[in-house]
Amino acid sequence: MTEPTAPTPPTKPRRRGPRLLHVLLWALTATVAVLIAAAGAIAWLGSESGLQWLATRTPLRLGSTLITLKDVQGSLWNTVRIGQLQLTTPSSTTLLHDARLRWTPTALWHRTLHIQNLSAQRIDLTQTHANAQAGAPQLPASLRLPLRMDIDHLAVGALQIGPPGALRSYGSVSGQMHYGQGRYRAQFTALTPWAHAQLSASLGDAAPYALQASLSATHIGLPGKAAERNAADLRAHGTLRDFTLDGTLQMDAA
Repeated sequence: MTEPTAPTPPTKPRRRGPRLLHVLLWALTATVAVLIAAAGAIAWLGSESGLQWLATRTPLRLGSTLITLKDVQGSLWNTVRIGQLQLTTPSSTTLLHDARLRWTPTALWHRTLHIQNLSAQRIDLTQTHANAQAGAPQLPASLRLPLRMDIDHLAVGALQIGPPGALRSYGSVSGQMHYGQGRYRAQFTALTPWAHAQLSASLGDAAPYALQASLSATHIGLPGKAAERNAADLRAHGTLRDFTLDGTLQMDAA
C-alpha cells in the first residue's frame, strides 16, 4: 500500500518591487545627470570661453543663412560684444561692426524679455541679388509675442545699404521699443542725409492692427541742400491697412 504523496508547496512569486524601484532610481539618476550636463553645456556656451570656441567654428548654418562671428568678448548671460557679426543669405550679406547686447536673463522668469542695450557701431547691408517679386506684400496673421518685451536702448551708429562696392549711407538711428498688453510702442530718432526725424508710434498686435503715430522732421531736403526750417509734423491714425495721414509741411522754394 502506497502512502499518499505530500502536496507540493506553492511557489512564492518573485518580489519585483525592489528590482523595479532600482530601475526607476537608475533612470531618474541618469535623467538628472543628462539634464545637468545639458545645462552645464548651455551655460558654458554662453560664457566668454564658450562663445570664443563657437566663433572659431563659424560659419554656422541656420537654414539658408550662414553666421560668422569674430572678436567675441563677454558672456551671453549678461553683456556680450561681437567685433564682427556677418549674416549671409542667398540674396544679401549683412555685416554688423561692434555689435553689443546687454540684457537680464532672469527677467524671463517673469515672462519678460528685458534688453538694456542692443546696438551696433555700423551695419552694412549688401544686396547681392534682387529679391524676386512675389506680388503685393501681405500683412502677417498676427504680431502677438508669448512674453513681454522691453528694449531700453536700440541704436545703429551708421547704416549703409546698396549693391556690392556701392553702399549708400542712410544715417543713424536710435530709440526704444516695448511690447505688452497687446500693443507695440516705439520711439526713434533718425539722422539721415535727407532729414532729422523723431517718430513715436503705437501698433496693435492683432488684425486690423490699430495704428497711432506722429513724425516730426527738420532739415528736409537733398544732401547738402537741406535747411533746418524745412520741416514737417505728420500724424497717422487708423489701422495698418487703412489709416489717415494729416499734418503740416513747410519747405522753402528752390
